[in-house]
Amino acid sequence: MNIWPKYQKYCTACAVLAMISVILLTFLLSKDGVDFLNVFTGNNCAQDHQNDTGQGEETRPSPISSGDTSEAADDRDDRHDLPKRADKNVKNNDEYGCRLAAHTRNLAIFTGLLFIATVGLIVVGVWHGRHLSDSVDAAEKLAASSQRNVDLIPEIERAYLSGGGVSSITIPFMPAFGLHIENNGKTPGYLNEYALVLCDLFDVQNGPPEYLNPVYQWTTFVDRISPNAPGKTIAVRQFARIVRDPIAYGRFRYNDIWGHPYYFSFILPLWSGDDHSIVAGLDPEYTRWT
Repeated sequence: MNIWPKYQKYCTACAVLAMISVILLTFLLSKDGVDFLNVFTGNNCAQDHQNDTGQGEETRPSPISSGDTSEAADDRDDRHDLPKRADKNVKNNDEYGCRLAAHTRNLAIFTGLLFIATVGLIVVGVWHGRHLSDSVDAAEKLAASSQRNVDLIPEIERAYLSGGGVSSITIPFMPAFGLHIENNGKTPGYLNEYALVLCDLFDVQNGPPEYLNPVYQWTTFVDRISPNAPGKTIAVRQFARIVRDPIAYGRFRYNDIWGHPYYFSFILPLWSGDDHSIVAGLDPEYTRWT
């Protein structure tokens, strides 16, 4: 799983550019930079404040001659105070500039601390994102593995019905056949119907099984076949005619406990014992199973 998709790369690049900009701004607004930009920093603020309050400056009264009237004296005082007022305004501006520079320096320090905290958050976020991505990958793999196991359960635990039968001679050259069924799986199987055909070897050598014909009549037989239990005989049939090489073949249709349909096919030569070579090479439908 890629934790750096395209949009995250662009966001990371923008964040890096923003951090570089903050670093440059911090250096620009450092104390040395502020002192260079504004000469009224450092101790000058105290000096400006002292000058503004009149401390350190001796105030000299203006002389008034005995012949001057009060109006003339006031006018003379105003003219005398005008330069002082202008100088006071300049000093006030200097003090405000000095205070602005000091606050700007404090703001630069705060910005630097904020930058450090932001970098820490980014590092923690990237670390957390990587571990979260690893956790998501592990969870996805576990979920996929669990799903595969769930999908395999019906195949592993399903029923496997099989069968065949045994023959017995009741009439010369006309044997009977007992249809036998058993469950070799791990869960019960539910038999729905079966097909059973008794014929001569010549009949199976010349065509496919009769139960593939759509008009074939299947025998309905509903039964629950338990797993690992002894098999049982569910039908006994007598050959309808005399045959030279009797053959019994058939098919079971059943469902497992999940409702999935399956079938099992068999073909047996009755007078050949364990030698089934005479039915080798026939149509695969005689032995197909699911």
